[in-house]
Amino acid sequence: MKISVVIPTRERWELLAACLDSVLGQSRPPDEVVVVDNASRDGGGDALRAQGLARLRVVREERPGVDHARNRGVAESAGDIVAFIDDDALAGRGWLEALAEAFADPGVMGAGGPVRLLFPEGAGSPLLRSQRVLHCLGLVDYGPETHRIDPRTQSLCGTNLAFRRDLLLREPGFRGALPFPGMGVCGDDYELSRRLAADNAVRYEPKAVVEHRIPAHKLSAAYLLKRIVVFHAAGVLMGNRFRPQRSPRQLAGVEGLVSAASALGHLLGWLLGLRRKLPAAALLLGLAALPLRAAQPDIILISLDTVRPDHAGCYGYRRPTTPNLDRFARDAVLFEDAVSAAPWTLPSHMSMFTSLYPHEHGMLQHPKAFSLRKNLRIVREVWQREGWPGLVARFLKEPRIQPRSLNRKAVTLPEILRQAGYRTAGFAAAETLDGRYGFAKGCDVYDNLPFRAGPEQNALALDWLKKAGGRPSFLFLHYYDAHGNFGRNIEDGKKMGAYPVYDAPPPHGGMFDDGQRGRFDGTIRSLLRLRRSGSHTATDLRTLIAQYDGGIHYADHSLGEFLRSLKELGRYDGALILVTSDHGEELLERGEVIHNDGLSNTLLHVLSVLKLPGAEAKGLRVRPLVRTVDYLPTLLAAAGLPTGPALQAQMRGVSLLSPIRAGRFPALTAYSEVDIQGSPAPLKALRDPEGWKLLYNPSDHSARLYFLPKDPFERADLSEREPNRTGIMLEELLKLSGTLEH
Repeated sequence: MKISVVIPTRERWELLAACLDSVLGQSRPPDEVVVVDNASRDGGGDALRAQGLARLRVVREERPGVDHARNRGVAESAGDIVAFIDDDALAGRGWLEALAEAFADPGVMGAGGPVRLLFPEGAGSPLLRSQRVLHCLGLVDYGPETHRIDPRTQSLCGTNLAFRRDLLLREPGFRGALPFPGMGVCGDDYELSRRLAADNAVRYEPKAVVEHRIPAHKLSAAYLLKRIVVFHAAGVLMGNRFRPQRSPRQLAGVEGLVSAASALGHLLGWLLGLRRKLPAAALLLGLAALPLRAAQPDIILISLDTVRPDHAGCYGYRRPTTPNLDRFARDAVLFEDAVSAAPWTLPSHMSMFTSLYPHEHGMLQHPKAFSLRKNLRIVREVWQREGWPGLVARFLKEPRIQPRSLNRKAVTLPEILRQAGYRTAGFAAAETLDGRYGFAKGCDVYDNLPFRAGPEQNALALDWLKKAGGRPSFLFLHYYDAHGNFGRNIEDGKKMGAYPVYDAPPPHGGMFDDGQRGRFDGTIRSLLRLRRSGSHTATDLRTLIAQYDGGIHYADHSLGEFLRSLKELGRYDGALILVTSDHGEELLERGEVIHNDGLSNTLLHVLSVLKLPGAEAKGLRVRPLVRTVDYLPTLLAAAGLPTGPALQAQMRGVSLLSPIRAGRFPALTAYSEVDIQGSPAPLKALRDPEGWKLLYNPSDHSARLYFLPKDPFERADLSEREPNRTGIMLEELLKLSGTLEH
């Protein structure tokens, strides 16, 4: 199978050069490239022809118009497949390879893929927030799944389109969607793809990506208004052409009306060009009559690492630790009982990103060691020297973190959103969120620096958001300010023992401290000694909690500054924002200050506050149990993005959008797991909708049952009193963990 690539051009040689670079550099190179010089007058076509480039031919078409140029390209091509791309577009490196895979099916007669729009720096017209306006500029996005084009509702764009050459030669080819010249009318490519898809298999291939550069002059209000009217006029005509019941006389009448509408669009655009200071509100009012669909919202996932909900004001805490989160919750839906899939940072976040359980996405096991530069002392040496017997000591024996790689079949939230046309970025502050573990998959930008403070995170995230232009953005923003200093690299070993357990700067760090001290003075060393003694006083506990709450207040301060800046940018009201935590923290409830060696409710109960675009359902408090694996399907549904069969098969969670709107929530069960070093199998937990919780240890096949509404700290094992319930829940747990056949 040979592929010819046809590129029409007219005196845009610099743009063409970049396009040719992208086409000739394909992972599956074209068999030939046919550049159609469309009546250029500057001799550029002759100059290009004189270069004598291999696999490149330059032909000339004297009739102006991209439809004539494309038809000439078909006639001059020698390939079995003819692929079209415009001179101002850039082909993704796997573009032709993906198209070739589609045509490997002999029944496929045509194929095309997504067209993403590249805007100039600083582009920010409010009209570009509308998905319909973006479609008028050439955006094509029909989701992440391969499927057959439905000609009634879908069409492909001429800058990312391919057909079998023999089919094109049998058909009339490209023809203008509107029957009058000189109007700058678009639509010949859409018309062709719909016409051929009506009787032939034309496939949408999401991996065949092309980026289309939009120049600044096409972002003016005058041009956009003209483009919208003309584009819709062309759509009306195409819709009537595909209605067989239309008589020639009726069709002629429709064409006359469409011609008048198109002329009106040009006139309005011209008038608006004369009134460049016309308020944007007037333009938007004029567009209100058009069937514009709401633009895809920005999606922002914010993680407040290690923050327990019972230490947040909006969850009923007595201290004012979270004034900014409390204010945000008034605009949002608050889930009172959200459960994490894991009690530590890496697997918990990956379950949010994939809607998979840790044993499925592969981030369950604890790290393996790899080399660390010489003479660097880390906190784990203090833990070892002081005889800390818990998991943290074993965990931190490994100088660096290297878990198993992400399951290759798993698709992440950033990947899905980038495929849907989103800009994607992540800014993290934990070694366990390194991009190598899969968090960078699908991200245009991913920047992780362990222990980076909230204000620095905000600066990076806001700088990136300001460059968004008109495209919707996905941002993952991670705050590590409430996390303990366990694992922080410290150059001076002599001072490690004096390092605070939680280390928020003034005024946050000491704002809840009453100044009284027992054996615990706030340092790591004194905490280790306290742990070794096996007892603590009320004063010790107050000091520890005050320090922890100070860290939460610092994280909340950073959150508030970010949300305030988001409002100043005008990107808050329409955004879809989820604020969550990845896990909680043990605060001596079991004599530990730790969060990755168990599955207690203090570790698995997490923050979960979701603001929908326009503050829909604001102030709603949801009592039924939800899970962090529900985040991915909920965000996609709230953004109006489809989920194909493959993604639906991956997701373990459900969308919470319909329940929010209906006020009725499904009865969900929550599965969680953690790999404990030295144990032959992970510890597992199951929560049911009524508040029963089963803990199962495969090492000794022991099961413990708790009723959380009356026993939130899980002290009374009811498994012997409730054997039937224990057995039923254990069977369900084993099914979810993959150790029992369904």
